[in-house]
Amino acid sequence: MKTISIILLCIFTISILADPADSLWVNKEEVIQVFNRVKSLERSDSLKTKQIGVQKLIIESQNNLIFQIKEKSKIDSMRADLYREQAKLNKPSFWEKKELWFIYGFGFMLGSSWVVYNISH
Repeated sequence: MKTISIILLCIFTISILADPADSLWVNKEEVIQVFNRVKSLERSDSLKTKQIGVQKLIIESQNNLIFQIKEKSKIDSMRADLYREQAKLNKPSFWEKKELWFIYGFGFMLGSSWVVYNISH
């Protein structure tokens, strides 16, 4: 606080001791230029604020989409695990195998051919 008051006192004394020709007043054109510059900066700032708002909405929707994709991925991986377990449980029993049915068919054909041959002779 003490340093601020010293700085203010120094600035005040320098402004009093300054040459009256070096006026602190600015002319009308400079004021208008500064005013116009401030207006243009306010306009660009408001546009940037709107753009920031739109970008925040886009980021929020993308985060929501990422969350949904992660949840869907979890569900899909759980579903794949369940299908693997179901495939392990649904293995055919030994009498449902194709090789065994082939042997049954071969034996049936051989047996029926033998019976037909023995009946005809």
